[in-house]
Amino acid sequence: MEDLGRNNFLTEAWEYNGCLEYCNHHIDNLDTYMKDIYDDPAIIWSPCSSKVRYEPLGVALIMGSWNFPYFVVLKPLVTCISSGNCAVIKPSELGACSAKVM
Repeated sequence: MEDLGRNNFLTEAWEYNGCLEYCNHHIDNLDTYMKDIYDDPAIIWSPCSSKVRYEPLGVALIMGSWNFPYFVVLKPLVTCISSGNCAVIKPSELGACSAKVM
């Protein structure tokens, strides 16, 4: 309430529970994300097989906002980590909780 001027129920419902459900969804589906996808090639390439392998591409920069400081930062962070990438987080300097961390 002191930081965002928002009701505690709304903060818990939108930010905390939303982040927890998003994290649980990614944890439950992590095996599906890591699987290779096999495909049958055209008849012209008959003695071969093909597959799609997902690999991480690098580092992502996640810039936070002042009005939803947890959900806007943690949702992309969970996605980056579950896809195998690294992330750099830059929280907003306008929020009071960011000033306490720094």
